[in-house]
Amino acid sequence: MTADRSVGAVFTITTRRLTVGTTGTGTVTPSTGALDWSAGTGTADYDYGTGVTLHAEAGEGYAFAGWSGDCAGAGTGDCDLTLTANRTVGA
Repeated sequence: MTADRSVGAVFTITTRRLTVGTTGTGTVTPSTGALDWSAGTGTADYDYGTGVTLHAEAGEGYAFAGWSGDCAGAGTGDCDLTLTANRTVGA
């Protein structure tokens, strides 16, 4: 080096995608943010590490039968996810 130098570094947080598909009549609502719905599939991008709780509500004449995908095993209660990877959920 022949002179003083200054450098800078810029870091941005990465995002992860949540994809929710539904079968039958009902809604899935995230605890934070909103899903962008199109043809029975909702998507949202979240900052890496964001915690999201999904709540399913059956439509009139329907009963919520359970979760699949990354929420499999959550039964018929709410599903808690941490977005450290892209997540796909079915209701």
